[in-house]
Amino acid sequence: MSLTPSASASLQPAKMKKDESFLGKLGGTLVRKKRAKEVSDLHEEGKNAINAPLLPSATEIHPEDTLLEENAERIMLDPTSRENPIFIDLVKVLIDWINSELEEERIIVKDLEEDCYDGQVLQKLF
Repeated sequence: MSLTPSASASLQPAKMKKDESFLGKLGGTLVRKKRAKEVSDLHEEGKNAINAPLLPSATEIHPEDTLLEENAERIMLDPTSRENPIFIDLVKVLIDWINSELEEERIIVKDLEEDCYDGQVLQKLF
């Protein structure tokens, strides 16, 4: 059977009193803050998942990777060689050449390392 309007009206104020108490308000606020933090964490995790493959990784050399076969040679560039004026000029020349080759594709390279990292610029050059 249905409740009379007076009976349903008396149930609602009791429920409102419970939610209006200090602990009820505090609990609701804490839940909203927790949900907002979960949403922001999830959003940040999604951004990191999208951008992580695009970021250049740091070069790490492990001892097992440095073992060479007999009569094999390995040459490694010194990280300070990036400051060499000849190297800087070479990078500028490469950037200018890539930009002139890919002008029709409307691709502009500003930083050689970052722009060539994912291979899309190299694919267009080929």
